[in-house]
Amino acid sequence: MKLIFFLLSLMALVACESKSSKTDWDKQNLKGKVKSIKETPYEAIGYSGEYHKGNLAPRGFANNEFSFDETGKLLKEISYNKNGGVFNVYTYNYDNKGLLLSKDTYDSKGNLEEKSVYKHDLQGNITEENSYNTNGKLKSNNYYIYRYDEKGNQVERYLFVYATDEEGNFSFDENGTAKIEIIYKEENSYDQKGNKIKSTIQDLFLGKTEISYEYDNRGNLVRKIEAGGVLDGKENVTCKYKFDSKGNWIEMTKTITSQGHSKNLIIERNIEYY
Repeated sequence: MKLIFFLLSLMALVACESKSSKTDWDKQNLKGKVKSIKETPYEAIGYSGEYHKGNLAPRGFANNEFSFDETGKLLKEISYNKNGGVFNVYTYNYDNKGLLLSKDTYDSKGNLEEKSVYKHDLQGNITEENSYNTNGKLKSNNYYIYRYDEKGNQVERYLFVYATDEEGNFSFDENGTAKIEIIYKEENSYDQKGNKIKSTIQDLFLGKTEISYEYDNRGNLVRKIEAGGVLDGKENVTCKYKFDSKGNWIEMTKTITSQGHSKNLIIERNIEYY
């Protein structure tokens, strides 16, 4: 009951707060009117910071393509496999206010795999996500609550579901209130420029994770240190960049160190502008 009261109180608080209206360009720290981005990761060969491209990196290392409209909304995302073939395609649909209505997921052959439909609060935050399979049957429904500081930075985010019994019916407490289960909680802090510098994540399945971030003077991530999680390990990620004339990076050399082992990648980024 205390948990339910807390979440309801937080909902009321969020309704009174404003949200910074960031475009998808802003979220990816992009400068200028970007039309599309193609990111291709390669294994880096070399040592002591001197690397050159090797083979394409295995799946899971940012082999993606993004397309935006002229206002900075993400329209389409394509993920590729190691051989350069299409793995999944995601398309995004918006209402006339620019709010995300739905996301469609397609397989490599163009068949619809999943459709996610979204609801928002008055500030434009996504508050509910319902995902359906190809037959239109509900697969999952998630609910979100956010809290922002006075600068519009997201300082808290909660993902929760309504508890159900074995037959999928909602569960209620002795007062007749639907039971709620928090799946994910994230607390963030920021520097004066609005860069996220620390996250503390409590995940029902993965446990607690703490992440710290460092940035260059362009706002690009140069170091990320992650500790905790299901394996209770520590991962250190460092990034070095080359930039185009707009100030967007077009090549990243990434070093990932975990449990005494390091992996180096070179990620090339081809950017098209309006």
